[in-house]
Amino acid sequence: MTDIATKLGTYWALGVENLLRVARYRYGLKTGFHPVQSLKPVKIDGKFFNPAESPPVGETPPDNWKENGHLFGHIPIETADTPPNWLTNHLTGASLQEPLRPWWEIADFDVSVGDIKTIWELSRWHWLLPMAQRARNGDLHSLKRMNIWLSDWNRNNPQYLGPNWKCGQEASIRLIHLASAAMIMDSHLTPCNAIYATAEAHVQRIAPTLSYAAAQDNNHGTSEAVAMFIGASWLLNKEPNSQYTKWLKTGRKRIEERVNRLIGPDGSFSQHSVNYHRMMLDCLSIAEVWRRKFDLPRFSENFYSHAAAATAWLAQMMNLRNGDAPNIGANDGAQLIPFADTPYRDYRPAVQLASALFLERALPGEGAYNSASRWLDISQPEQLLERSDHMVFDDGGYAVLRKEDAKAVIRYPRFNFRPSQNDALHVDLWIKGQNILRDGGTYSYNDGEEWIGYFGGGKAHNTILFDCEEAMPRISRFLLAKWLRTKERNLIFDKNNDILGFEASYLDYKKRYHHRKITLNNYRMAVVDTIKGFSKHASLRWRFAPDDWRLEGENLIGRRGKMQINANVELSMIALETGYESRHYMEKTELPVLHVQVQSPAVITSIFEWN
Repeated sequence: MTDIATKLGTYWALGVENLLRVARYRYGLKTGFHPVQSLKPVKIDGKFFNPAESPPVGETPPDNWKENGHLFGHIPIETADTPPNWLTNHLTGASLQEPLRPWWEIADFDVSVGDIKTIWELSRWHWLLPMAQRARNGDLHSLKRMNIWLSDWNRNNPQYLGPNWKCGQEASIRLIHLASAAMIMDSHLTPCNAIYATAEAHVQRIAPTLSYAAAQDNNHGTSEAVAMFIGASWLLNKEPNSQYTKWLKTGRKRIEERVNRLIGPDGSFSQHSVNYHRMMLDCLSIAEVWRRKFDLPRFSENFYSHAAAATAWLAQMMNLRNGDAPNIGANDGAQLIPFADTPYRDYRPAVQLASALFLERALPGEGAYNSASRWLDISQPEQLLERSDHMVFDDGGYAVLRKEDAKAVIRYPRFNFRPSQNDALHVDLWIKGQNILRDGGTYSYNDGEEWIGYFGGGKAHNTILFDCEEAMPRISRFLLAKWLRTKERNLIFDKNNDILGFEASYLDYKKRYHHRKITLNNYRMAVVDTIKGFSKHASLRWRFAPDDWRLEGENLIGRRGKMQINANVELSMIALETGYESRHYMEKTELPVLHVQVQSPAVITSIFEWN
C-alpha cells in the first residue's frame, strides 16, 4: 500500500493547474452541470462521399480492410460489406449492459466487457483511409462501403451516448481520419453536408473537455487540439459563424500551447513512449498538411522548431532497414495515419511525412513508407535526412549509441512529466536492424493488476530490480510515485576523443543506488552495473529476442551472439528463465530472460559479443 504522503507528493508533482482541471471536470460530471452533458445532437443525413472527380493517384492503394483488417495493427478480422458491431469487444464478443447510456455513466474499466479499447478500435475509423485510397483510384465498391459504414456507425452510436463517445481523444481520432479521407478523395474543400454535420458533432464533443485533455499532459491534449483546429476550419469553410471562429482560435492556441509544453527542445515528448511519440508527430503532420491545403496562416516558429526536433528524435530511434523502433514506454496500438500496408512497427512512414513537412528532408530509397506524401500531395524533398551516430536527448532521458550495424538505446530517468513504466537505465540493443535485447511493451491497460504490474515493472526491462520492489511504487493504473532523478549522466570518450559510450545513475526513495556504464563497438557491448544500498538482493535481467539460447556456466550462448556475466562478488543465482513481451497491444508472447542475482553490493559486468 502507498501511504497518503506519497500520494500527495505525486499529485503535487502532476501540477496544481492540472489537478484543478481534473477536479473541475469530475465535479461537473458528478453534479450534472458540466457543459458536455447538455450537448444537442446534430442532424446527419445523406452520403458522406461522392465519386472522386480528381484523377487517380499514381500509387497502388493498400489491400488492408478490403477482405481483412487488423485490430491494433496485428489481430486479423474479416471484413464484409456488412458493417461490424460497433458496441462489441471483437476479441471476446462481450458487450456492455445498456450500452447506449450517456457516456459519462459508463465506467472507465467495465470488467464485463474487458478492455474498452477493444470496442473503441473499430470506431477510430482507420479503415476509412484504405477505402478512400481505393475509391480515389476508381473503386466504386470501396466508395459504397465507406458511405454504408459511416452511416451505420452514426445510426448505432447516437451522439453522446455509449462507449464510443466516452473519450474526447477517440472523437478526435475519428475526425482526423475523416479529414484525411477527404484529403485523399480531394474533396476536403467541397465535402458533402454529412461530413460538415459530423465534424460539428465531433467538435461539440471535444470542445468542453479540452481542458481536461490538457491536464493529462500527454497525447490527449495534442490530438484533441489538432482535431478541433481541423473541424473548426472545415466548418468555417462552409459558412461564417462566431462559434466556429472561436473553436478555430481555441484549437490553434491549444496546439501551440501543447507543443511548447510537451515537446522539449531536443524533441523528447512528455509521455516517455516511442509509439505515443509517433502518434503525437502524426497529429502535427496532419495539422500542417491541413493548414497548407486550406491556405491558413502558418503556426509559430516555435511550433515548427519543436515539430522538427520531434521528427529528428523519432528518426534517431528507428532503424532504416525495417523501420522498427524500441518498444520503450506505453504502447496502446495506435497508428494514426496508415497510408500503406506497412507493418504496425514500421515507423518510417511517420518519419518520412514529418521530415518532408518540418525538416525539408527525406529518408533514402523507395518504399511504401513514401505513400503518405504521395496521397496527400506533399512534394518529396531531394535532400536526405541525416542521423548522428550518437545522441543524448536529455529533456526526455534517452541516449543513442551507434557503431556500424549496432545500436544501443539507453533510458535514464528525467521525469518532468509522469512516468508510466519502471524502466530506469533500461538498455535496448539492435544489431543489423534486429532487436536483440528488448523492452517488454504494454500488453493491455485492463487485464488485471498482475500484468499491468509486470509489463510496467522492472521485470519487463533490461535493468536492475532491488529487493523485488519497484523503484517507483505504483499508485494506480497510470500513475507511479517517487519519481526517480538521474544523479549523473555523461558521454564516455576514448583516448582519441571519440564517443565510446554513456553512463548514468540514480538513487531511489529507499537510498538504493544503481550506476550503469555502457560502451559499444561494432561487435561488442559491455555494461557495468554498480549497485548498493539494497536490503536482501538485487536482480539483473537481460531479455533476449526469442531464439535457441543456452546457459553454460556464466555464459549465455546462441546463434546471435554470446553474453558473459562477471561480478566482483559471488552470484547467488544465474538462470535462464521465461519472460513475456508485448510487441503489439493485446499480444503477449514468451521470450528468454537471463536472470542474475546478488545478495551484497556488487559490480556486475555483462559483455555481449556477436559476429
